Amino acid sequence: MLRTLLFWLLLPLGLLLGWLGLQGGDPVQHPLEEEMADLGLSRLLIPTSVPAELGARSISWRREDLTAAGFYWFDPGHPEKTLWIDQQAETHEAVERELGSPVQSIRAVITPERKALFVNGTLRRQGDSKVQLYAVAVEPAKARLQHQAHPRVHFRDGFMRHELRSDQCRIQKRGWQLRQHGGGLPKTERERESYSVARAVNPFSIRGRGGAALRYGEDAWTHYQSSASFYFGRPRFGRITDWRYMPDHVDMLLTQGKVDGPRVAFGWQGKDRAFVLLFRGALESTWQELGKWQGKRPPLTNWIRLALRVEYGAVAVGHLDGQEILRETLPD
Repeated sequence: MLRTLLFWLLLPLGLLLGWLGLQGGDPVQHPLEEEMADLGLSRLLIPTSVPAELGARSISWRREDLTAAGFYWFDPGHPEKTLWIDQQAETHEAVERELGSPVQSIRAVITPERKALFVNGTLRRQGDSKVQLYAVAVEPAKARLQHQAHPRVHFRDGFMRHELRSDQCRIQKRGWQLRQHGGGLPKTERERESYSVARAVNPFSIRGRGGAALRYGEDAWTHYQSSASFYFGRPRFGRITDWRYMPDHVDMLLTQGKVDGPRVAFGWQGKDRAFVLLFRGALESTWQELGKWQGKRPPLTNWIRLALRVEYGAVAVGHLDGQEILRETLPD
């Protein structure tokens, strides 16, 4: 009886030890890493921390830089998205796929939360902060990397002033008017210099018409969010609020991009009575619709908060009152 009991106690223990033996040892290498090892190549982890004072960092390789060391993108959560660009500028992927033209440039954009990879200027990979970047060569420490820091920028405009134009705010297309209460705004240089002329009391708002546009920021910005509040209805000019008016003859849009280059826009498009994401190329005169939100519109005569976020210059995200409602990858 004792021998039988010992046998049944030892048997599970033996199975447990056997299972532990199968689970132990070195982590399983990715097949691409095995291929690197067979070629005598080593990997060197590239630091990707982003200091608090920065909004993002970017690391770039030119075609000639690849001769010193290749590039390896490894996503622990999605190993099928692993990508290796070797020193001959050839691409190796976990899932074989044709990349098109030979690799001429690589750029990794790193934010505290996300990473993105551009090959030949086209977005090829996105991942969270766990994605690892490596230089790959016989001597990877000799890698030639181009580093660039992107400062964190934050500003706001409450329009609490007597003239609309400011250091931050540039009038791209006329048609704006500061809301005026009280004595109105000075009209001449003499009135502007006189303290006896009554100034308007500006309640943090402006009116625009006829395609009016304001411009903020710099053309080179590629990873940031802009937001603004719009009155969703007919502006009140008298004592009565028109609560029946649907703003179907006006657009309320936030745009990002170069004045004479590619641009993306998000907001309310009156003719469609919908919130949309739009894109316009450098030489195109009309907007291309990328996405349309089919949800319930906000109540009339309310202020709504619109936000447009462009991630890495490649993905556009539209927010309505703090909620993401549209997300689209921009055309190359």
